[in-house]
Amino acid sequence: MRANPRLVLVLLTVLVWGGVLGGAFQFDDFPIIVRDPATVDPWALLSRLATGIRPLLRLSYFLDHLLWGMEPAGFLFTNLLLHVATVLGVFALARRLLRDEAAAFLAAAIFALQPANAEVIAYVTGRSTGLMAAFFVWGMVRWEDGRRASALVFFAAACLSKEVGLVFPALLLLRELTRSPPSGLRWLAAAGGLSAVLLGVLALSPRYRELLAFSLDLRHPLANLGPALRGLGVTISLWVRPWALAVDHGSPPESALLTLLVLAGVAAAVVIAIEFRRREPLVTFCVMWPLLALAPTHSLIAKIDLVTEKPLYLAWVGPSILLGLLLIRWTPVTAEREVAPGTPVRKRVRWVVATALLCAWAAFVPLRVKIWSDPRLLWTDSVRQAPESARAWNNLGLALWTQGRDREAARAFEESLRLDPRGSGSVPLWVIKRRLDR
Repeated sequence: MRANPRLVLVLLTVLVWGGVLGGAFQFDDFPIIVRDPATVDPWALLSRLATGIRPLLRLSYFLDHLLWGMEPAGFLFTNLLLHVATVLGVFALARRLLRDEAAAFLAAAIFALQPANAEVIAYVTGRSTGLMAAFFVWGMVRWEDGRRASALVFFAAACLSKEVGLVFPALLLLRELTRSPPSGLRWLAAAGGLSAVLLGVLALSPRYRELLAFSLDLRHPLANLGPALRGLGVTISLWVRPWALAVDHGSPPESALLTLLVLAGVAAAVVIAIEFRRREPLVTFCVMWPLLALAPTHSLIAKIDLVTEKPLYLAWVGPSILLGLLLIRWTPVTAEREVAPGTPVRKRVRWVVATALLCAWAAFVPLRVKIWSDPRLLWTDSVRQAPESARAWNNLGLALWTQGRDREAARAFEESLRLDPRGSGSVPLWVIKRRLDR
């Protein structure tokens, strides 16, 4: 009896990522969720929803508290469910695009097992990206099914979870440009209009205006292009460098050569997309997907952290589908003979390559899950990856302090102050020294 691919994907995802249920609240989880009254008080929630700041995200935190109380396992269970939903969405989208169930299964499995997804799944505050991506991917599925109105509903839900969802119309346009013949062009105008409305709603929010002002004060949009390109190069490289993943990557090297290399890489991707548009339009769609998905976080809008992992989650959908296509369609044939009736060598080579790729990524997932489960491990890993980050040393000191490891905490805070003398530790050094003298 043939196995149900959806069930296999669910079991595979839960098996590999199930360890997140043993995690804890981390870093931004405390001010955003644990200590925020909107998580527990319905009146505070209503007041927060009126501001228009990611209302569906805030609602999900409130519902989690209703179901589980303030238990991190419950919140992380929801994160895991959202990842499962997105994996199934990638499978559904890939099956419609590739017209091949085996290729769609591989695409979804490749998406499911990417270690860089850990910050979205194992970090409760990563929910914003996970919730947005689930709505986004299923909106694309609805679009492929010809259900344009419901696709726009999913688009709106994605934007009300996280603003990055506003790239949805750009990906719809890309899809129509790679479809022969194009369809749904009238609905593209509706998507653009909805996008304008959603942008207007965001512009009315005082909080979003504050964030925009902060971004403009940080760096002028044109001055941000160089740092953003360097951050883009390092960020994308994390897909194939899982050993370099960390909660804090520090700043990318200020190198003109790195900027030029990333710019050349982006230009090469665009050239490849244009070259394949007629011969293999799905290659164009998949190659351009990550560039469009990463544009909001790596272009004109300045931010403190130039290298972050959460934006990679949605961006990974396109490369996952492309890899599924490559593994099925372009795996080389090693021999013409059949090793068994109806089983050509090519088929075996294809699954050997796919299995090796999936195992290589999956091997890093338990390590990332373990690191995210313990604040001390999380920030120890971070200072190893970014030893010049004062914030990483400060947060390591705080994690050690809360675990009663005062001498190690004092050394971490001292290193943080050495790197940033104007900063201050979360726990003053004199408090630690007084406790050590007791």
